[in-house]
Amino acid sequence: MGGRTVIASVLAAVLGVFMMGVLSPNASASIFPAANTAASSKEPLEEQDLLEGIAVPFADPTTQYFVTGFDGFPAFGFRVGASIKYPYRLFMPERFYRTFSIQIAMKPDTNNPMFPFAVTNPLENIIQLGVGIMPADHGRTNISLYYTDGERHMTSQIIASFLVPEFVGSWSRIALSVTEEDIQLWYNCEMYNDVLVRRVPTQLVFDTASTLYIGQAGGILKGELEGALQELKISNDPSLARVQCDESFTSMGSGEGRGDISFEDDFLSDVETDPETSGYDGSGDEGDDSMRVFT
Repeated sequence: MGGRTVIASVLAAVLGVFMMGVLSPNASASIFPAANTAASSKEPLEEQDLLEGIAVPFADPTTQYFVTGFDGFPAFGFRVGASIKYPYRLFMPERFYRTFSIQIAMKPDTNNPMFPFAVTNPLENIIQLGVGIMPADHGRTNISLYYTDGERHMTSQIIASFLVPEFVGSWSRIALSVTEEDIQLWYNCEMYNDVLVRRVPTQLVFDTASTLYIGQAGGILKGELEGALQELKISNDPSLARVQCDESFTSMGSGEGRGDISFEDDFLSDVETDPETSGYDGSGDEGDDSMRVFT
């Protein structure tokens, strides 16, 4: 009888401890830690300014120069032959963001196909991530997002494409918001269009020898930018696309061998361009509201 009493007391104590855990405010954290983490965790904001890869003084002043952009602040000009490339890991994580935004402020000088940036595979024949600006019919321009899993595809994949009015010779703001459900284009600070897209995979894994190009897509795919860039940022927060115009161009990032750029600097002036023809032949399709699955 005494033994039964002891056992009953022990069971009661264990049950009491269990019930205290269940009824406590932190019960879900202690009993189901994985579920709680998934529900409450939020990745810290990460933003990569790709223009920090442009070294000043320029390596080749005949192909790179300064112009005046939005709000009278400086921007980087490009001619055919400009070569700016880095190992992608200097600017991007090995496993790319599941959701992200891309913010671009640019002025193309020609209607030739061009890439503000591109991450290419080691053979430089596939664009793993990039934005293409391509001519379209009826006075329009195609803005395309390239997103390619090199393990699945042998050619570059466009997962979203949007038609906008042609903007050769005009400064324009382009922002892409990429979530797990859709891709939105914000054009000159207004939500222009969106496409329902299910990406496979939802998280790109770049090759260790992948290359980041600024102002083109490499020696094979080319697409050299003829014009100017004032903003080129990638963030893990897709909501930043809608607030692009809330930002100011009062400062620009510092690249290798350069300090902060001041508007009053002597070298800040418009430079006459004499662009040549790019050899890249690109194409893209207009986005729509139907669900597209890319595997």
